[in-house]
Amino acid sequence: MSDSLKISGSVNEVSVFWKRFEGQLLDGQFPLEDYLGSSNAGATFASRLAGHEDPVLVKIVRSGSVGWERRIASWTLAKDLRHENLVWVYSCALSNLDGLRVIYAVTEFPDAKLTDVLLERCLTKDEGRELLLNCAAALQYLHQKGLVHTHVEPADI
Repeated sequence: MSDSLKISGSVNEVSVFWKRFEGQLLDGQFPLEDYLGSSNAGATFASRLAGHEDPVLVKIVRSGSVGWERRIASWTLAKDLRHENLVWVYSCALSNLDGLRVIYAVTEFPDAKLTDVLLERCLTKDEGRELLLNCAAALQYLHQKGLVHTHVEPADI
């Protein structure tokens, strides 16, 4: 497979492209167990870390796709960040996946995303307060490290 491959077409064609990697072993250590979704640039899979029961996410992005250098730099920086209100990045690297050059990050599997909750219902007053305080604590932690979060939106909370 060529690194210059352009992945385009319908959402279904893009899904078929990425879903074919399900069941493969990334970088010799991360099994791509369940395909969870994709875009033209990349895909997300559920996986497991050796010796751990809890699932993790493996986010894969084609090397050379728009913004890939910024993304691997962000993931590399995030590996050293530890805060209870931030998703942890366990590992990230440049690798080959069946001949396709990719970057990847292995992250904590979040309990839920705010977008999913809001699709079903509104937050209660207490939930909204707790959410705001947790977000503020995470942002304060990042700011104390001289960093900013560039995607504070429901899909990333």
